[in-house]
Amino acid sequence: MALYNSPTSPLFQRFFQPVVDAYSRSEKAYDCQELTDLDFLEMGINRCVSAASTGRDFLQHHGDHGRKEVDTSLLCKALQSERRLANLCSVNKLITPLLTARVEDAFASIPELDGFAIYAGDGHYHAGAAHDEKRESSSGLMIKLATGHFFLLNLRNHGISHLTMADQSGTRKKEHDMHAMKRSTFNELRVGEPKGRKVILAKVAPPGTKRELTFHSGKKRRTPPDCISYHLRNRT
Repeated sequence: MALYNSPTSPLFQRFFQPVVDAYSRSEKAYDCQELTDLDFLEMGINRCVSAASTGRDFLQHHGDHGRKEVDTSLLCKALQSERRLANLCSVNKLITPLLTARVEDAFASIPELDGFAIYAGDGHYHAGAAHDEKRESSSGLMIKLATGHFFLLNLRNHGISHLTMADQSGTRKKEHDMHAMKRSTFNELRVGEPKGRKVILAKVAPPGTKRELTFHSGKKRRTPPDCISYHLRNRT
């Protein structure tokens, strides 16, 4: 059985302990000899907080500081694993309520919002990787598409959830946030909220947006019947 060797730093051990606890109850766990699931989860968290500008830079920094040395081919293989993705999603689902329970409800003092779950949706794009395949643009040039992900932030407890990946079909250069929300399923937009609990989705738009407020009701089936979507203009 492959063993996960935790870093000796007390700060990191406390920071990472909720992940270790959740992993013992997670789905699709597997005893991988080359790269344990916990090593993979640790690397994913460290990559997010790392100052490394590239994946290779991160791997070198990761190994130089006493952590497990992983070559690029093994990491790429792990990133493509559907089992690891399912396990990661399971760990995230288990850990979210544990962490959000420690945060004070920012809307507790507003009784009018009792019974509503409130989420803000937004997307993030980053440049294509060096190994990404180039595609022909509308101008005829061969380019790499930016990789985009859309997230939902629970405004009551600041818990963040991954909604969906941006459209990679090549029909559009960058998918808009509202388009991604409209093509998402009702269950995805409700982020696992219990039946009967209403959900408010807010999308903050950049300054200069023509319409300050767009209201999408469930009647038009753009959002679930008990889900309200607002498109808000940022005045800052």
